[in-house]
Amino acid sequence: MNSQPPAGAIHPLEWENVSTSLVITPTGTSPQHAAQLIFSDLEFNESVRAGVTAVTTETSVSLTFDEMFSPDAEEQVLGLSRHLASKAAIIREFAHQGNLVSVEIAGLVETNAKLRLSPAAFSAISALGTSLTFRTLVPEELQEDDPLAWLD
Repeated sequence: MNSQPPAGAIHPLEWENVSTSLVITPTGTSPQHAAQLIFSDLEFNESVRAGVTAVTTETSVSLTFDEMFSPDAEEQVLGLSRHLASKAAIIREFAHQGNLVSVEIAGLVETNAKLRLSPAAFSAISALGTSLTFRTLVPEELQEDDPLAWLD
């Protein structure tokens, strides 16, 4: 059986340059302290290291799984969740203490671009006790002078 769409069929656009991150913006402690609590003893073996980046700035800390890890957002979410499973209680407590904690999926999108996630991916995010946010970036050549032009 042929699984290819028929000739001339419209292919749904997918998100490009997708990355999935755990982003923590501490309100009662320093980002360095948050990084030490959550990332200090995580194992970054070779298979995980490719496409995984931990970054600490003056205001936040993040762990990002990008397209080098997998071009698929679903695989990134599941990889991030598996990697942080041992820290889920600490992450939930951090959120409970009023710190901003979120799993963020970011990508380059065009009009009608779709991003599909399975219930398993949502369950994995839920197990971390975080919110889920999406950041959509538009290719520069498609940006409108009027940011509300899409309403027309």
